[in-house]
Amino acid sequence: MREFAPIWDFINHFWLFLFGLLQLIVDTPQQGGKGPQKGFAAKTRGAIRKYANFTTKLAGKGAWCMFLGACIVAALWDNGLVEFLGFFLGGYVYMVGGYAALYGIMFFFNQIIRDAYSLS
Repeated sequence: MREFAPIWDFINHFWLFLFGLLQLIVDTPQQGGKGPQKGFAAKTRGAIRKYANFTTKLAGKGAWCMFLGACIVAALWDNGLVEFLGFFLGGYVYMVGGYAALYGIMFFFNQIIRDAYSLS
């Protein structure tokens, strides 16, 4: 099984890079101006909003960051090079994602309660 380790490491690092890049594109601010933007980032942001809309919401972004944090820990821990750094960096991203997901869920339920009181 160890002969397949470089292949799985490549796949893991590729997915980390791809998902991190997609999150970076979602989080970059849009440039001001009039009319629709035609750049690569704007087109990619539109596709992400269409096919992976959960990454644009706070709870979904938190879950996404938790996934990326777990992948960072797995990528750095598995290689046996910098376990502590992987645990520290991945743990930090994971905790920030957990806080964002919890805050997003609490905001969602507060909105539901506020709407229920306004109807009665």
